[in-house]
Amino acid sequence: MRLTADLKKQIVSSVMADTKKIDYLEQANALVKKKILAASPKVIRDAYAHSLAAFVHTSTYREGCYISFPALFDGARLIVTEDTESAALLKKHSAQKRKREEATSALESLLAGCTTTDMVAAVAPELTKYLPTDAPKKSLPVATGLKDTLVAAGWPKNGRGKS
Repeated sequence: MRLTADLKKQIVSSVMADTKKIDYLEQANALVKKKILAASPKVIRDAYAHSLAAFVHTSTYREGCYISFPALFDGARLIVTEDTESAALLKKHSAQKRKREEATSALESLLAGCTTTDMVAAVAPELTKYLPTDAPKKSLPVATGLKDTLVAAGWPKNGRGKS
């Protein structure tokens, strides 16, 4: 079967979806929230537990994490940069992202050199399970009642074709 650009994208997408991925950013954000709340006064922790959680936003950036309260304080951020645990998680995230990008690039390069599924199976047998097994079935569209619709609209102009 011939490999089209869309089919190649689907293969890459399937393989990468099957590749292990750990959400280190979510872990870092949860860690920052936990540490900030642990260091906060009891009144803040209680308010967070009951109603404040919806207003808190955590995010990560290259050097660390921050927590902000956009709905409560316009643009106010509490920056956490000294946290070695979240920094380690961010490094793991960056390394994982780089490895996944390299794997995607290598896979795309391999598929770029192949024109058929048989070639892919010969070059990389481990990808066989991601290849389509049957050629897509081509079927003609069903045109029921088309002639009657066209005749009712005045087709053909010269009157030939009416039954």
